[in-house]
Amino acid sequence: DLGAQDVARAIVEDELLGAGLFLYGWRQVPVDASVLGDKANATRPEIEQILFCDPKGRDKEEIERALYIVRRRIEKRAGSSIPGFYVCSLSCDNLVYKGMFLAQSIDHFYPDLRDERFVSRVAIFHQRYSTNTFPEWRLAQPFRILAHNGEINTLKGNTNWMKSHEIKMASEAFG
Repeated sequence: DLGAQDVARAIVEDELLGAGLFLYGWRQVPVDASVLGDKANATRPEIEQILFCDPKGRDKEEIERALYIVRRRIEKRAGSSIPGFYVCSLSCDNLVYKGMFLAQSIDHFYPDLRDERFVSRVAIFHQRYSTNTFPEWRLAQPFRILAHNGEINTLKGNTNWMKSHEIKMASEAFG
């Protein structure tokens, strides 16, 4: 849905600009879909990265906090109106790649990971073997803040609990 992609990009750009960041542009992440199965390829999302900098020169903790707020605002605005929209990572320190493929295929699907200039201190791969749902791209764990070992069957209940406690969980650190 090209229209939804344009709306998603506009939301992301608007929120980043609102946080005082300078945008360089978008990058379509190179992928090799030949390593995917038919189902994974048929449901593969458009995968893009936005490049930006902080002209204010904030320290790492401050910019990470700002990016967390920006990501939450993006997610709230996109909501359910843009099906399949998902922010894998929005950080100056972590880059998350998601996919629906076997572990040994990650660097074939994402050729960036084979580039000698791509350096990382750590890489984590989670192979999801669902026991009660059909695998989907959106269900792959993002490892943004936490990971779980097991099924989370009460997502709606957890989401509602968090929404009902948002005000109580306010923090000066997040404005």
